[in-house]
Amino acid sequence: MRIGTLTLSALGVLCAFSASAQGWFDFVERDELFSVNLPHVPAIEGIVFLSEWGADLPGKVFTAADAQVQYRVTVVDYSVSDLPNNSPVWDFYGSVDYAAWNIRKRGGDITYDAWTQFDRIAGHQLQITNDDQGRTYVQILSHAERLYI
Repeated sequence: MRIGTLTLSALGVLCAFSASAQGWFDFVERDELFSVNLPHVPAIEGIVFLSEWGADLPGKVFTAADAQVQYRVTVVDYSVSDLPNNSPVWDFYGSVDYAAWNIRKRGGDITYDAWTQFDRIAGHQLQITNDDQGRTYVQILSHAERLYI
């Protein structure tokens, strides 16, 4: 398995209008092994993520917004799971499906729901028309004991 920097495309909750690409830059987060193209430096919030198997895992949410669009990258660190025996391995293997299931539960009209890959890293992609007619585009990937939403 190739270990390196995971480069994510712009992810986020998108409205009906596309954002202007002027002034965008590559935000690089070496500690969490990803980079992403954003309109400005994101705000960073620490979170505790409850895994499918009940582990409290540390995570970070990186958020940037412009007038019409919100971009969000959530990174969850599965390397510190305190589950017994081989449970952390299975919890991590199911993390993409579990995250997709939780996003589906939010509601809205799911217009795309399928396997995807980014830079040869397998994952899942969802596109949802929200009740307020806004759009949500989500890509979920797991790599190097981290979950990326």
